[in-house]
Amino acid sequence: MPAFPKIREVHIRNYKSIEQAVVRLGDLTVLVGANGSGKSNFVDALSFVRDCVADSVEQAVARRGGYAAITWRHGSSRGPVGIRLVIDFPTGDVADYGIELTHEGDFRSLVVEERCVVARAGGQFDRFSLKNGVFIEGIAGIRPQIEPGHLALFAASAAPEYRDVYAFLVAIRSYGIVPEKVSELQAPGVGLQLLPDGSNAASVLRRLEDTDSDRFERVTELVQSVVPDVTGIGIEPFGGQFETVRFDEAGPTPELSVSFMAASMSEGTLRVLGFLLAAYQPVLPSVLVIEEPEANIHPAAAEVVTSVLMDVSRRSQVLITTHSPEVLDYDDLSDDVFRVVAKADGRTAIAPISAGSREVIRDHLYSPGELLRINELGADLVAAKQLSDGVDVFGPPARRIGEAA
Repeated sequence: MPAFPKIREVHIRNYKSIEQAVVRLGDLTVLVGANGSGKSNFVDALSFVRDCVADSVEQAVARRGGYAAITWRHGSSRGPVGIRLVIDFPTGDVADYGIELTHEGDFRSLVVEERCVVARAGGQFDRFSLKNGVFIEGIAGIRPQIEPGHLALFAASAAPEYRDVYAFLVAIRSYGIVPEKVSELQAPGVGLQLLPDGSNAASVLRRLEDTDSDRFERVTELVQSVVPDVTGIGIEPFGGQFETVRFDEAGPTPELSVSFMAASMSEGTLRVLGFLLAAYQPVLPSVLVIEEPEANIHPAAAEVVTSVLMDVSRRSQVLITTHSPEVLDYDDLSDDVFRVVAKADGRTAIAPISAGSREVIRDHLYSPGELLRINELGADLVAAKQLSDGVDVFGPPARRIGEAA
C-alpha cells in the first residue's frame, strides 16, 4: 500500500499537443525534454482536472483560452478532450476518475461526461457517472442538481465514499515561480498554501515562522546554503497594509549588518526561495508540480532544490519538468524516475528511458545529463505507443494493487 495518496496512471486524449498518452507515475517523476516538447501540457492536464473539479469546466476552459485552445486538432476537426486519473490510497482503495469534453455546434457549448469509480476490498465498487448534468449511475442517498458545465464530484464529496477523491484532486498544485511576483509588496494573508507564482511568499514564510519553527529554520538554512552571505530571513511590514520578505546579511561588525528587501535580491535567489516554500509550506499539496527548477539559478542551487524535492517525495507525490543536465545528474536520482518527453509531427510522446540508454547509464558509460547534452537520451517509444494505444477515459475500472481483474 502507498504511504500517501498518489496518481498511479494518467490517460490523456486530445489535450493540447497530446493526442493520446498513458503515463505511469511514481512518488517522484521527472519529465525531461526540450522546450516546446509538451512537458507543461502534461502537467497542465492535471491542473485542468483540478480546476474543473474545484471551480467549473467552463472556468477551467476559459482560463486556458477556450475549447479550441486546449484541443488536439485532427486536420480541420477537433476530437473530444479526455483525461483519466487512477489514484491509489493508503487504505488500498483505488479511485478511477475521468472526464470528457466535447462541443456542440460551436466552441461555447460544451458537453461534459464524468465518471468516478472507487474500488474497495473484496471486489466492491462505489461509482457514479453522468453526462451533461444527467446521472447515468446515481450516488446512493444523494440526488444533486448539477448545472451543465459543472462536475458532480463536488456534490458527491458530501458522501464519505467520494470525499477523499475530491480532497486529493483539489489539492493538486503546480508551481512556476515568478521572481517579480515574489519581490512585490504583498497584502498579508493566511499563508497556508503558496500561490502558483509565489505571490504570497511573505505570508507563507510568516506562517512558518509563527507556527512551525523547524520548517522555518530549514528554509533559512537552505537559503543560506545557496546565498552564503545571508544570515537570516524574515518578514518586513510596510505601513500595516503590505509586507515583503527580508534578507539579512552580515556586515563588518554586528552593528553594521544590513538587510535587503526581496525587490533587491536576484531572480535566482527569489526562485529558490519560492521552490523551498512550495516544498515546506504548511499544507503540502497532494501532488506537487515544480516546473523547470533550474531556470535562472546556479547549478549548485538547482541541486539543492532537487534534493529538497526528493525529500518531499517521501511524504507527497512530486513531478518535476526540466531540460537541465544538472538536475538529471543529481546523484540520488534513479533512471526509473525519468520520463522522456518528445514531439514529432506536432504530437507529444511521453515514454520511459529506452533500454539502450538505461544500460549505458547503469554501466556508467554516460550519465543521464551527459546523454541529454549530446541529444542521445533515448525514449522507449514502443512501450509508450503500447500504453497510449490503450487510452480509454471510461474503460474498465482500475483494480486495487495485487487484485486480479
